[in-house]
Amino acid sequence: MGDEAGLALAYWHPANLLWASGRSDEGAVRARRGIELALRVGDRFREAACRGKLVQSLAAGTTPVERAILECEDHLKADCWDGEPPFVVLGALANLHAHADRIDEARALVDQALDEVRAAGLAWNVVSAIFVAGVVERSVSNLTQAETHLRTAYELLEAEDDWSFLADCGGWLACVRALLGDVERARRPAQVARGGWRNRPIPPQI
Repeated sequence: MGDEAGLALAYWHPANLLWASGRSDEGAVRARRGIELALRVGDRFREAACRGKLVQSLAAGTTPVERAILECEDHLKADCWDGEPPFVVLGALANLHAHADRIDEARALVDQALDEVRAAGLAWNVVSAIFVAGVVERSVSNLTQAETHLRTAYELLEAEDDWSFLADCGGWLACVRALLGDVERARRPAQVARGGWRNRPIPPQI
């Protein structure tokens, strides 16, 4: 037997990079492989990480919405989530339901995600859930509420000097502010987004 746990982690990294750079379908392939390897050795932590990356890839990729929802619901039932609540799955489902014009279901999922991460004391994940709330509202053109959520997430990330997610959040915030006609206030987060690591090319060996 080889180092399946190490290989599962090795598959998570390119899956994350591919998802973050807009190549979610390719990322999903690697995330699925990571899940398979983690399951072989019963590594629940890496299984959860790869399942989380897979549902994010499904929500952002080309899988038809209803099929993606069904698969994400299956991942929600997995027994690997004992380390932390499956907020990432709830967030993916919220995005998918918003795209399917089921905004009430999407908002309920966001509320559930926020409740679970707050109860678990997971500060960074609270920011992620607030960001998802903004993306959901943007999906249904509720721009004022979207700006409120995204601004909150952006300011929290900025206060923590967390550049791992600031560029992505800044891009969404800038877009929403521009759509609201507030171009001047869109400039700063847009500049942050343009300078973010996501604009760097992915090494060809990944």
